[in-house]
Order: sequence, then structure tokens, then C-alpha cells
Amino acid sequence: PHAGVAALAGKPFPHPEVYTGTHPRVANVDIHRLIAYLRANPDEWQDPLALAPDADGLAALVERGMSLRLTGFRAARQRAIAADPAYALTGRVGEEPRPLLFFYDRDGCGTYWIARAEGRDTRLDDPLHLSQTLADLRRRQWLTHKLFREYVPGFERAHLVDMHPHIARALKIQKQSAGFTEYDMTWDEVVTGGSPHADAVARLLGHPGYGQAADGWQLPYRALIPKGLDGLLVIGKPAFRFIHYQGTVAAVGHAAGVAAAVAAQTGGPLRQVVVGIIQDELRRQGAAF
Repeated sequence: PHAGVAALAGKPFPHPEVYTGTHPRVANVDIHRLIAYLRANPDEWQDPLALAPDADGLAALVERGMSLRLTGFRAARQRAIAADPAYALTGRVGEEPRPLLFFYDRDGCGTYWIARAEGRDTRLDDPLHLSQTLADLRRRQWLTHKLFREYVPGFERAHLVDMHPHIARALKIQKQSAGFTEYDMTWDEVVTGGSPHADAVARLLGHPGYGQAADGWQLPYRALIPKGLDGLLVIGKPAFRFIHYQGTVAAVGHAAGVAAAVAAQTGGPLRQVVVGIIQDELRRQGAAF
């Protein structure tokens, strides 16, 4: 939304390429029946750490209230496709037979992780292609849920809780600078941790597996201020294109919210706020940077 406001104010983000995905929520899943199915069919589960399938370990995690990331269900998907070729649209990115991904939360609830395996990229400046991509994802939402209900034990009485009316359209992760804000983070800062920033307002880690510094990297307040535009702070990928995941985005949003509150209280423009006041309030609220 903040990037949209910037565009309406005459300063569009210069990189409109986005990738899409959707995580519809589902309830009334019988997780113990699902685990029993995986126990009897260990080839249906692909451990994210390439470990041997461990149904007992899954059950123990559920008892502790932990979440489960369950990837696989290839045989179930193949059975569904044999009965109805429309199910070929389902599945994650990769070669056939493609896996399905279900993320179990707790209390019988979880999410399907859905993407367009044939190419989930689109552009915000191409409304026709964008609308076609979103319509395609809507169809995949329903097909994925129907497949799990009919072909995966534990989902027989499951029902969708919501379909996420706003399908995710995330600006693509790129290493080149965007030139959009008063400070352009560099890829070298991600890899090495960079030098300390006197106006740091968040310490972040991005998408795993990208060779970033173990302790993360600082995001300066200047990275939240779009060049040539007053009265607006940006977060997420307009601030730096490697910002990813909810915890990281939340940390930047927290910093921006505190900065906006400080600006409102002191009566000054956002780019002239005393950053030390922002930092003091962030520390008081338990933020680390």
C-alpha cells in the first residue's frame, strides 16, 4: 500500500516486477489422521531438512503446540490428476511429479501454500497479465482444497476459513539497488553486515540461503524515506528489496510506526525527525537494532 501511495503521489517504484502466491487458511483438519497416513505412506512426506520421515516426531511436535511444514503428497496428487486432469494445475514449483505444501498451525488449522508453478511472475504495470495471474491463482486455491479433501486422509471434513481476498504480489527480491529512498542498501552490507549506521532503526535477516551475515544487518532510517517525497515512509521491499518474511517486515513496520508517531508529537516533517528520539522509543518498546 505504501508503494501505491508513493505512485499516486507521482513517484512510482521503479521496479514493477512481482511474484505472486496465496496461502488460503483451512480449519477442521484431523492432524492425527493425517500423521497416521504419513506413517503408513512415508514416501508421501518430504522432510525440509532431507531427514528420514519421522511420524512420531511429528506427533510429538503437535503435542507441544508446534507448527508443521508438510511437503509432499505427490502420490495423492497423481491419483487426483488421473481422475481429473484439472488437478494438474496444483502443486509447487519444480519438475513433475510436483509436491503440495500444507503448513499446519494448531487446533486443526493451517494453510495451503500455493504458487503458479508455470511462472508466478507478473508486473504491476501490466493489468491484463496481472488479472489473469490472480484469476488463475483463485482457481488453484479451490482445486488444492478439493484435492486435499478428496485424496488426503485427515482433510475429509476440512473447510476453508478464508481465501485471502488480497493475493500476495511481492516485489521481486533483487540484488541491485532501487534508487528509491534516501539511502540505498547494498548487497555487500547484507553479506558482510556492513558498517554501523548512526540512524539504524532495525536489525534484519532476509530470505535464508543467500549468504548473509550471521548477525544480520542494520537498516537506517534514511532507507524508509522516499527521495523527493514528503509525508510518507515506506517499508518492505521499497525500503530494501531483500526485506522478506513477516518478522522482518514487522520490525521495519514497527520502526516506521514509531517514527511517524514521533513526527506527529514533535510537529516536524518525517525527514527531519531526530532519529535519537525514535531509537530511544524503539528501545523502550523492546526493539533491537
